[in-house]
Amino acid sequence: MDTSWKEQIKEYLAAVNQAYVNGKDELAAPFFSAGAASQNERERLQRAKEQNQARGVHLLAAKMHAVPLQIVQIGGNRVEALIRVHHQLHYMQQDRAFLQELSHVQLVKLMRDGEHWSFLDTWGEFFPAEQAEGQDHHQEDEPDGGREDMEAGAHAEEAEGEEPDGDATSGPVEVAYAAGGYDRQQAVAYAETYWNSPNPAFKVFVDDDCTNFISQCLYAGGIPMVYTGSRSQGWWYRGGSNPDWSYSWTVAHSLYWLLKSGKAPFYATVLSDPAELEPGDVISYDFEGDGRWDHSAIVTAKDSLGQPLVNAHTNSSRQRYWEYRDSPDYTSNIRYSFFHIYGQA
Repeated sequence: MDTSWKEQIKEYLAAVNQAYVNGKDELAAPFFSAGAASQNERERLQRAKEQNQARGVHLLAAKMHAVPLQIVQIGGNRVEALIRVHHQLHYMQQDRAFLQELSHVQLVKLMRDGEHWSFLDTWGEFFPAEQAEGQDHHQEDEPDGGREDMEAGAHAEEAEGEEPDGDATSGPVEVAYAAGGYDRQQAVAYAETYWNSPNPAFKVFVDDDCTNFISQCLYAGGIPMVYTGSRSQGWWYRGGSNPDWSYSWTVAHSLYWLLKSGKAPFYATVLSDPAELEPGDVISYDFEGDGRWDHSAIVTAKDSLGQPLVNAHTNSSRQRYWEYRDSPDYTSNIRYSFFHIYGQA
């Protein structure tokens, strides 16, 4: 099998790392055959650079580690590969050091272009779940090959060049109810433990696990389940051989409406300024600004300017800056909702 396409992926990863460190967003664009894909990648990297500049971030190093999970070669000129990617960004902000990590499975499509290979589509953060190994497809909504590692890095010194009514089973991390409230430290500890390795006590939804993960974190923090037996009411999860759950446990739009209601079990308050959030609080995302809430994340730390850093699933993220400007899903219409969790009336 021709393996030159693997070298092309390595070169792309190296170019992306360099772009993060030295701000040269044009470095990754030549790896894409379609003009739109090339432009989308360049715009994503430009947003990341502008976000870092606005935060006063100094990138020290960027590192990507990629492992092919499945490979399909179509003739001699086309390859489709499912790749697990882990991206680390080491940076300084004021006098503090931070590490942001992202991990996801990526479907890439390459076409031979002369002696080189080009990507046919922009790299995104989601993939067809039926192609994932041994996991479950999750796209519900409430009613209405070779494994050769590929690694690249760059360092600063090289940079020159819906709404429910409603007032589990735990895994290795102990779940204990907080006396009279919400134990933020336990919620954050859970988020840090399972950000990139799912708790086997819960079902994993490979292509849409974000809200399932946030619900687990809140439960680990002592928020009690509200079990109704109806998926459209309460907030609950039942495990075992035939697991079941409420929409509010797994669907971002449903969790958003329950949080916004201010009712049990979260008794959440909407904040206007992300800087007011504390570790253990929740951010909801409406990427298209169309009123449909798409994503949930939990605050696990604050940066040097008092802005929240979040952990999340699907595209597994650890202490990622809350704005998501470096995400392919980001749009100029994006809306955020900031929820402070009380855990008691």
